[in-house]
Order: sequence, then C-alpha cells, then structure tokens
Amino acid sequence: MTHPVLCRSTALVLAMVLLATTLPMSALAQDDSNSAPATKMDWHRISHQVGGRLGIWSHIGEDSPSEDETGNFRADFSDQTFYLEGFVGLRISPLLFGEFSLGVVDRGDVTIQEGIDQRIGSLLITSFLLHARVYPIPNGIGNFVPWVSIGGGLYYGRRNVTFTTLGSPYWDNLDQESRTALGYSVGAGTDLVLASTIALETQVRWMPVEFSENLALTEDYRGLAFTIGIKYLYAK
Repeated sequence: MTHPVLCRSTALVLAMVLLATTLPMSALAQDDSNSAPATKMDWHRISHQVGGRLGIWSHIGEDSPSEDETGNFRADFSDQTFYLEGFVGLRISPLLFGEFSLGVVDRGDVTIQEGIDQRIGSLLITSFLLHARVYPIPNGIGNFVPWVSIGGGLYYGRRNVTFTTLGSPYWDNLDQESRTALGYSVGAGTDLVLASTIALETQVRWMPVEFSENLALTEDYRGLAFTIGIKYLYAK
C-alpha cells in the first residue's frame, strides 16, 4: 500500500504544479532582453512539449502464481514486456515543467479453462499520471539536459477475454475484471536537444502499482519502465 506521508507529499507537489500553470507564459521568457531565443538550448528552456515514449516494463514486484488452486485459471506474465506512453507538458519556468502522461503495458496472457473449452485474454495496466519535472541544470551540459520527476495519479488494471473456443471465437469484454488504484511515481532522465523544435529523451521511472484486491492471481504489479522518446518542442 502507498505510504500516507508520500501520498500527501505527492499531492502537494501536484497542487503546486497546477497552481503554477496559471502563470502567464510570457513570464518564462523574461531574460536580459526581449529578443527571440538565439539557440536551440534557449528554445528548450521556454518550450512546451508533446511526444511519445516506447520501452521496456520490468516487473519488480513479487512473483505471482501461474495458476489458481483448481488449475482452471492460468496467468502467463513476463518479467519484461513493452511499455508505450504518450505525454504532453507545460513549461512553467526554466527549472520546472508539468507533464500529463497516458501509458499502457500488456502484462501477459490469462486463460480460463471450462471443461474442454478455453477462454484466452490479456491483462493490461493503464496509467494516467501527472508529474512535476525539475531541470536542475536548465542550460544543459552540451546538448543534454538532465531532469528528475515526481508525481502520481490513477492506475487501471483490466483483465478480459478476447478469444474463446466456445461458439463465436471473438468476444468483447467477456469475463472482464478490473481494479483501480491511486499511486505515486518517480523518475529521472535526460533530454537530448537536436533542434529548436525536436528533442530525444531517455527515462527510467519507478511505478509501484499495487491494487487492494487480486487481479489475475496477484495485486502486486510494481515495475520499472525504461523508455526512449521523441518530443516536439513549441512555445507561444
């Protein structure tokens, strides 16, 4: 379960981000002059971002049983699987950035055996997260700009069946089961600024997903996400 002190700290951080986003964007560009940014690194310091990430989800939680006591329900989860995420972010200051992300990971297959018939589906974890990202060196090191992030949001786990040997082979939402949990997330990464409008990034993010009840034989879906991403930079 999530530690209550950490939850309160995360909520405070997110509230500060939401409050800061009401500040006028023009305040971010108040440098020594009112001239347009001269270099790609100057643009990075004032730009909003939108982009996507692709990487590997590495399971860190406890190993779940492969089947229930009857042997009629089986789960085939991999320790490493693909993770996909889209995000949009608002530059609050050269040091501070607010980001909303939507991510999804397919943890593996589930099989329900009923006599000679099988029902086969999957277990998906979807994340809806809001992060405060801090750039401690806003001017970067060469073309690299490191950062750390903290935040949290909603984790949604869904198990359903998409194929069955009984009757019509394809079903929608058959034997669906879902869980939701509020949780935190922390990460670190670096931006590689390629141009005034394009940057690459690498990131590692700790995502301690723990549901209050079992979902496909376990409630522990804690993991690390290792991703690379590409982002479009834009400023008003």
